[in-house]
Amino acid sequence: MKYLLFLSCLFLMPVQSQNTNGEVTYEVTFTKQDSSKLDNLLLGMTKNLYSIANELEFKLYFNKDASMSLLEKKMYSDDMAARLAKIRLNYRGRVLQKNGVIYQEDGRQKTVPEKYIIKKDSVNWKLYKESKKINNFICYKASYIKVVTGRKKVSKHYIEAWYTPQLNVPYGPLHYGNLPGLILEVKTKEYVIGAKKISLNTKTSKEDFKLKEYPIISQTEFDEKVRSTPLSFKR
Repeated sequence: MKYLLFLSCLFLMPVQSQNTNGEVTYEVTFTKQDSSKLDNLLLGMTKNLYSIANELEFKLYFNKDASMSLLEKKMYSDDMAARLAKIRLNYRGRVLQKNGVIYQEDGRQKTVPEKYIIKKDSVNWKLYKESKKINNFICYKASYIKVVTGRKKVSKHYIEAWYTPQLNVPYGPLHYGNLPGLILEVKTKEYVIGAKKISLNTKTSKEDFKLKEYPIISQTEFDEKVRSTPLSFKR
């Protein structure tokens, strides 16, 4: 009963704008992981791994039908550190969200011989009453456990997101979405991605929501290709 009341409150909240076109700029903060083998490896290549995250910016363009998330192209103070930071973020390429389905380009990592569009698995979000303000929008907490099947083991990762029903679109940065409102913050044990600028009523075109014409495969199929590809593979 309490959960139903909570959902009712979400629908009764004032909506900021009836126009569902917009653009969000997100900033990135890395969380230090002293025991992380990946972090220790990357830090061995650059001392600027954590600081370069402050220069990364994600853009989210959206309308009532779809959204596109991408890493803004720009000049960095340390190009090597920026490339390694993208690896730490597991950033593969642009992400399209449409009709409740999330598609991610795999155009970066040298993990498999071909390039693909990955159809991401659906996520079972858990919704909470807990709230806070981000950029003057009332946001609510949601979370899920992400299961990653590696070459040698299966690992679980806690993902936390904060969304606002005041912006009534189911989108978010990277491959996060399908919540009852725009996601303004995502937190994992490795990083925090948070909205720093929100522009509403912006113009978009069909070209803003087109991915490259790679073959589409499921996340499960892609993971299997990664596991079966020799570690010595280089593109």
